[in-house]
Amino acid sequence: GDVVTNYARLDSGTTDETDTDLAVLESTAGVLKLKSADAITVAVDETVQAGQDVLLLTESGDITQNSGATLTSNDGNISVIAAGSVSQGADIDADGNTDGTAGDVYVSAASGSITMAAGTQAAGDAIRYAASNTTNGTIALGVLSASDSVSVLAGVDITDVNTDETANISAARARLVATNGSIGSAGGTASDTNVNAVDIAVSNVEAQA
Repeated sequence: GDVVTNYARLDSGTTDETDTDLAVLESTAGVLKLKSADAITVAVDETVQAGQDVLLLTESGDITQNSGATLTSNDGNISVIAAGSVSQGADIDADGNTDGTAGDVYVSAASGSITMAAGTQAAGDAIRYAASNTTNGTIALGVLSASDSVSVLAGVDITDVNTDETANISAARARLVATNGSIGSAGGTASDTNVNAVDIAVSNVEAQA
């Protein structure tokens, strides 16, 4: 929100000085790194953008990216590393690099889950989503779109949050591991339609569950 400061004048009066809400966390040409001892919440429609690398890191707590709160790197990588869970409600884009190449996207939830909202996307060259806790480390996928590879490592299940058969993973290569659970879930019909399946559009795939 706005920052309002009241300052004293020589004539014994006071004046309010208002610095308006920026609605953005931005490093136009450099890196943007934010480390928190607790949780990080990126508010609705408040964007995070950097010319180079973006890092959001918590030592204790979750990372919540609300609707409209896009994370963008123009010439670098994007890392979202939570001690707890990650809730992704908007796109993560490392694919807009000005030199014609994409950066990488790394999302990690050390002790919790990763949940993408339906229709949200992560885009980059290589993408890794990891929630390795074998009790609650479920990864719910929207869309992961990579020019090279995608790796998804879940301690429990890998699921599809989309309500259609849009590809959850588009890449040249994909690696999926659900250590203590399943990849996708039941819900098929006689016509082989299953909106609960994890849908992939890749040239090579490796999977273990």
